[in-house]
Amino acid sequence: MFKHTTLLAAVAGLVFALALGTAAHGGTYLRCTGVSATWATTTNWDPANIPDSDSEAALFDGANTVTTIESGGQTIGQVKVVSPSATKIIMAKRDAPRSLTLSPAASFSSIGIDMSAATVDFAFRNYGDSSSRWLDLNLGSSQQWNITSTSVTGGDLISMAPGPGAGSGPVRVNLGAYTLTTNIGTGRKIDTAYMDFRSTTGGSLIETGVGTLELKRPNTYNGNTTISAGTLKLTGSGSINSSPIIDVASLAFFDVSTVTGGYTLGASQTLKGAGTVTGSMTVAGILAPGASPGTLTLGNTTLNNLNDTGKLLFELGMTGGLSDKIITGSLTLAANLNLADFTFTTGPTFGAGEYTLFQTTGITGAGTVDTTAGTVGGAQANLATSGNNIVLNVIPEPATLALMALGGLGLILGRKRK
Repeated sequence: MFKHTTLLAAVAGLVFALALGTAAHGGTYLRCTGVSATWATTTNWDPANIPDSDSEAALFDGANTVTTIESGGQTIGQVKVVSPSATKIIMAKRDAPRSLTLSPAASFSSIGIDMSAATVDFAFRNYGDSSSRWLDLNLGSSQQWNITSTSVTGGDLISMAPGPGAGSGPVRVNLGAYTLTTNIGTGRKIDTAYMDFRSTTGGSLIETGVGTLELKRPNTYNGNTTISAGTLKLTGSGSINSSPIIDVASLAFFDVSTVTGGYTLGASQTLKGAGTVTGSMTVAGILAPGASPGTLTLGNTTLNNLNDTGKLLFELGMTGGLSDKIITGSLTLAANLNLADFTFTTGPTFGAGEYTLFQTTGITGAGTVDTTAGTVGGAQANLATSGNNIVLNVIPEPATLALMALGGLGLILGRKRK
């Protein structure tokens, strides 16, 4: 009898949970059903509770009867978009607080925005009555945004501009000290026409998936940027000038081809990895090709960081005989390039020979390649050009040269005896 009672109670609990839209991982989805666009109105939600905790989520699907909903000071676990009949929009409340905090924690598997089943676009935007109106989207934890829908009719996350009225306040995404990972699917995009990412406490951005994260405004987050897959694209005034390290992984893309005035890697920034940068670039910071080791591919590149000691980081002769290399379009030298501009790390297979550092389509500019010899990994070496390439020539040690000469002499004497 006890077992049957326990089983019935468990089933009843499950049915009740499903009726409330409870997710398998413990969070509750609350659907917006009201005709008013005010978040704080209880009757706008089914069940009639305002989502306002990290274990509750705002659900947008075909049952929605409104296309916009004002947010003002809510904390929720997730925004979930399934298959609404029209584009849904979350806007800032007309008066303070104009914020929405996403803090999924364990309740929603760290997924702050889930559009993996969306069939139309979803938008955040400011209310727009004046320049002081904005939607302040705060992250309450490190999280991932899934924009992976394969529907041909939509599934993009966009920030629309402007909202109703003549205002120009942006949608602000405050990362805080957290990491935001964007997982974007084939053909999908996060378009931040009116959105920017901010942080003064080390908030970081990671791009995954095979889609595109397009940044169209100046972004001021001061944590690292990692493009582990897909494309991070800067367009127009889009920038990530406060991000100290930009890591472009193999098969990933950093697209700067449409940045207004051209893209510059700042003096306090490092570009690293084995991926591809699309578009022209001026380098005032550090280039660190490879993924211990590997090849970094760039477009037309101007080196302005010359005469700054050790700004070009290369690993040579690592395990398996592999070395770092940069492939570029045209390479413009603002000043003379010499060994002091490099920091070399040598591995177990490093030795005498020629190492291609830059493989280019042509070398231009006021500077030249300084061939003055120096020391690399304990061996004599010098820079040189070989066609359109810049190479490092590592010279055999005198003892090695002597052995080579003796070997050649022995070979000649052996032939004479025969």
